Amino acid sequence: MDIGVSVGASFSIQVCVFGCCVGIDISVSLGATLTVQGPPFHGSVSVDLAVATITIPFGPQPTDQPPALPWDQFSLKYIYGGDPNGYATATHLLTGLLPPVPAGGQPSPGTQDQPWKLSTEWSFQTETHMPAGQYTDFFGNTWSDPTQVHTIDIAPMYQSDVDSSHLIVLEALDNGQWVQMTSGAADERLLLRADHFTITPVIGQVSEATYHYLPPDQVPAAANTLPVITGVTIKGFAVPQNQSQLIPIAKLFDAGQSRPLPFEAPVDLSGLQFMGLTAEQLAGFVSGATTLATLIGAANLLSGSNVFSQLRLGAGLPEPGLGPMSVRALKRFRSAPPLLTPITTGLTMKPVGLPAPPVILRVPPAVPIHLEQPRLRVVLQARAQPVTDAPVSLHTSVQQVNTAGAARMAAPQLNMVAGAKLHLVAAANAPRPTSLARPGRTLRNFDFGFASGKAHLDAITQAATDIAANGVSVAAGVTHVWDVPPTAGQQIAVSGGAAARVTFLAKNGRVLGDQEFVAASQITLAVPDKCFMVAVTCLGTLPDGVAAPAPGFGAVSWASAPQSSNPVVGWQSGNHVPQVGALSILTRGSNMTLSHQYVPTRGKHVTSDAMVQISDALASQSGVETWLPPAVSVVAVLLDQQDADAVREGDLAIAVNGATLQVPPLRVTGGQRRALLYDVASRDPNIDHIVVAVGSEQGWRLAGVAGLSGQAQQWATRWNGSVPEHIVSDGPLTANGSVTVRIISSTGGPQ
Repeated sequence: MDIGVSVGASFSIQVCVFGCCVGIDISVSLGATLTVQGPPFHGSVSVDLAVATITIPFGPQPTDQPPALPWDQFSLKYIYGGDPNGYATATHLLTGLLPPVPAGGQPSPGTQDQPWKLSTEWSFQTETHMPAGQYTDFFGNTWSDPTQVHTIDIAPMYQSDVDSSHLIVLEALDNGQWVQMTSGAADERLLLRADHFTITPVIGQVSEATYHYLPPDQVPAAANTLPVITGVTIKGFAVPQNQSQLIPIAKLFDAGQSRPLPFEAPVDLSGLQFMGLTAEQLAGFVSGATTLATLIGAANLLSGSNVFSQLRLGAGLPEPGLGPMSVRALKRFRSAPPLLTPITTGLTMKPVGLPAPPVILRVPPAVPIHLEQPRLRVVLQARAQPVTDAPVSLHTSVQQVNTAGAARMAAPQLNMVAGAKLHLVAAANAPRPTSLARPGRTLRNFDFGFASGKAHLDAITQAATDIAANGVSVAAGVTHVWDVPPTAGQQIAVSGGAAARVTFLAKNGRVLGDQEFVAASQITLAVPDKCFMVAVTCLGTLPDGVAAPAPGFGAVSWASAPQSSNPVVGWQSGNHVPQVGALSILTRGSNMTLSHQYVPTRGKHVTSDAMVQISDALASQSGVETWLPPAVSVVAVLLDQQDADAVREGDLAIAVNGATLQVPPLRVTGGQRRALLYDVASRDPNIDHIVVAVGSEQGWRLAGVAGLSGQAQQWATRWNGSVPEHIVSDGPLTANGSVTVRIISSTGGPQ
């Protein structure tokens, strides 16, 4: 609920001096907006002061998005129906069960001790509670049809494009052991023949909310279903052996009376057709009669003593027919005369002369429109990087003074004292250095309901055409997120001389591949399978003297940093970074995966693609997974203490994949913030990134994960007992530079 009020006032002053008048108009306006949401009860108050707007939130921040379920919880809830003793797959007998002996007894339950007793031909149907996109039968044949079966996601686990296959195996009990039956078995008892079986899939419907992942801002208000494989039907039948010649049954004769059997006996329909012609003649006579004549004729036909009374008697009806009151009602109170037509109408067997009845069309279900060409999904612009010039070199200049023979004096130097260090302390009233007070910008495609100006709409539309032709330019600090069609063999071509980052994303926003490189010449990357989106970021140009690193995950960010600072990869809670999915955020030389979906609001629209401040995304997270380049030698985990009791109970878990960290870590504490510095003891040589997962329910709030060079002891000494406020830099390497991006199809030409 939104409530707004605006108050304005204006007045005019006219000042006249010696006949010269000056008019002054002054206007003042003040506005306020109250936004209330719930449950739980929360909202915000915005005050518009004409020159600035102040927004103050109130109430608890709701956690609408549940955490991703692990497989064991998902399978128990959705596959086993909440019953640990339930079943995920089952086999049901359809036909072929022999009656019990003696008659009236209970049939066998189909267990190993009491198996089913079947006839020579039978049929089974398998059942699976886990939907499948394909099945493999006991002959090794795999069936899959994308036109009949939908792709399968696991939405409660935030997983997309899951490979799910239904496997069918036949086994025989041989000497007390179950042995698999195959088409190539040497034992005749275990041999399967394909001509004895017919296997067809069972296409069932499952909930779209469970098995189709949709971004939180695109969930439809509908109970849709998806077609998937929920089982197979297996029919086994006997095949005749040494089949004899077919018997011409139409030529057989009765052995006793020597006459043909009545398989093709002729039928004489001429009498029925004559009755039909008579009915047509009667209909022709009656069609030209008036209403009064038709009513009188109907009354004579149904009542009175005439020829029709004898016909009624012969048909078993009362001879008088209708009574006087019925005849009166027939003649006077009918809105239309009765239709006089015999029962033999239509026996002529002629075409009815009417057009075919209309075909009843079933309204097809609403299906999504397939993406046929790349679409610019969103443009994300980071905060601008300040431009700095080289400082002026110190020198002394004199004018109007004769310097001939003047002695040149060197600047005084401080005396070095062992164990001492010079600390420069700012004045008490000195302003604190701040960054640019401007957040990043988000511009989404209007296909997602995002309102923008006409110029932006035209630019986004033109970009969809340019990406397949001469390319689209991406400036430093800007990220383009493209939706790509599911076409095999596509490539991303990047050129322009600046550094770039290309990230391939799945349907749910998870990272499939991530590389940084310097596009001195055209760099071409293949789009991986199951890729639905591509994020391209221009990192700016490398500083002078920095060699271009080899392409790799976080390679450029690890080699250089903005404003000549130390190269540090990772993230901190104060960074402004692009979010490319409900769970995925791209950070400097790394990326982070959230445990809960984070759905910010931009322009009163919820979205999962926006420039966000990491602290906002971490507000409701219990765990975060961070990818770091494999070259890091020190991993720093930044924590803010929230609950001292939970901390004492050990409410912190850290896991690493792809490397081994040296424990215990070095601890650096400053107030409520603590930094844990781990040396990387060893790493897997076959990995392209290190995964660091940190989780805490109540005791700690994660404030950052960073990858550093050197050793943990060096950084602990450098920080000198306090955690710096800024470790990971924001924005691109430089404010200048751009790259050109093209999408190339599998044939080598434009998409």
